[in-house]
Amino acid sequence: VTFEKAEEVYEQIAKGGRSGIGFLFENPQHAVPARPLPARHPSLKAAGKASGVVRIGFIGAGSYASGMLLPHLARRTDVRLVEVATTTALSGANALRKFNFERTTTDYRSTIAAEDLDAVIIATRHASHAAIVDDALRAGKAVFVEKPLAIDVAGAERVRKALAETGNERLQVGFNRRFSPLVRSAAEVFKGGPLVAHYRVHAGPVDPGAWINQPGEGTRFAGEAGHFFDLFSVLTRARPVSVYAQSIHPANPTKDDAENITVVVGYDDGSVGNLLYLTQGSVKVPKELLEVFGAGKTVRLDNFESLDVFDGTRHRRVGGRANKGQKEELEAFVQAVKSGGEMPIPISSILDTTLVTLAVGDSLRYGRPVQMADYWA
Repeated sequence: VTFEKAEEVYEQIAKGGRSGIGFLFENPQHAVPARPLPARHPSLKAAGKASGVVRIGFIGAGSYASGMLLPHLARRTDVRLVEVATTTALSGANALRKFNFERTTTDYRSTIAAEDLDAVIIATRHASHAAIVDDALRAGKAVFVEKPLAIDVAGAERVRKALAETGNERLQVGFNRRFSPLVRSAAEVFKGGPLVAHYRVHAGPVDPGAWINQPGEGTRFAGEAGHFFDLFSVLTRARPVSVYAQSIHPANPTKDDAENITVVVGYDDGSVGNLLYLTQGSVKVPKELLEVFGAGKTVRLDNFESLDVFDGTRHRRVGGRANKGQKEELEAFVQAVKSGGEMPIPISSILDTTLVTLAVGDSLRYGRPVQMADYWA
């Protein structure tokens, strides 16, 4: 490309309008650019540098966002809740009043395009996540999206392409459990694998009329299981290489029966993660129990309310209020956007966890183990 078109090319790259991995400029002899080329990745700069305040747009303000995310952000002095995008004007008005947003819209694209925002937080229904993340990354925003990142491989590939084509890797997925203080204490017990991790999750039955059961929203498992596979990666510090899943097959199955799944994940350091995801037990059973074994040590995390550490003949218990890490994950995201530093979860880990979750569906469909290398290929 002739050099006088350099600015145009860089703008096209930043907007995702050019494909390719490299571009060669033909530079006339002794030519010097009249002014610096525009920055290719404005999102890589620290946000709100002058004021130290991160300006956030929120897309979706349902029950989870309003109960578990927005209250933490609304209390922060280094955050401005600028715009909220909701499907109806009424829900937007409610969010504006309750959390002191500055404005509201029913078109999320205006939030993504807004020049007075440093970051967007996406808390919409699952099927919309990949497309909105794609748009937000291409707009140069830092992005926090609730899990799952995608409900199918096509969605995961769409996000991967946006990351590769824009160079904007300012992405965090709401795998909040890794930020729980008790999980961090558990991870410190083990300095490496191989480990065996057993995670029993009793999700319980879901209301048949719940939106997660609507066609096109993916499975309930695909929507939630990323939490648990992400914890396996935190504890093992290894990458997944294989996935094998099975589910129960009663004579007259219900939709919940299909969500009773056992999964074995193999890791590149020899670690094994075993997940039981259950819906048919007693509602009195606490939801989550995690046990990890290795190097003469065992940890047991009981529903995020207590952590038992067994080291040889010694035993200690760490207790506290139930904390699944939502406040801490938002703290990490805000700090990363403010500083322009690395995001809290590596992109490779986010994609690994997303693909492991999706691989479970393929393993159930094919009735055999699947290899993670097939997805990366």
